[in-house]
This record gives sequence, C-alpha cells and structure tokens, in this order.
Amino acid sequence: MANQLNSQGQFLGKMSTLISPALLLIGVVALSFGSIFVKWSENGLSYNATVFNRLWLAAIAFGLWQFVKGIIERFKRGEPIQ
Repeated sequence: MANQLNSQGQFLGKMSTLISPALLLIGVVALSFGSIFVKWSENGLSYNATVFNRLWLAAIAFGLWQFVKGIIERFKRGEPIQ
C-alpha cells in the first residue's frame, strides 16, 4: 500500500512540474494575442465597448475560478457540497 501511495505521489510531482510551464506558456500566448484582439474588436466596436467586454469576461473567469476554489476547499474539509 505504501509503495502505491509513493508511486502516486511521484506521478503527481512529475505532473506538477509539467503543468506549471504549460500554464505559463498559455498565459504568455494569451497576453501576446491580447493587443491583436483589441485591434480587431475596434473595427466593429468602440474603444469603450472593447474595454467593457474585456473586463466583463475577466470578471466571469475570476468568478468561476473562485467558485471552483471554494468547492475544492469544502471538499478538502469534508463538508457536504449543496
């Protein structure tokens, strides 16, 4: 049983070393394309509408992130998810 837990821990350790650079790369690509997308959106929308849409999408993304983070924390504490 201890060997199985140890091997799972090693697997998770290797996965975390692969996930971090992958997420960093995704973030860099997203930031790189951000200015291009703003230029494209200004053809159909005003500058203020473009900024509002970007902030609105970011608020939704961060809200979902906090929601999932809260569910994970409740799961770790053993509380029922309602």
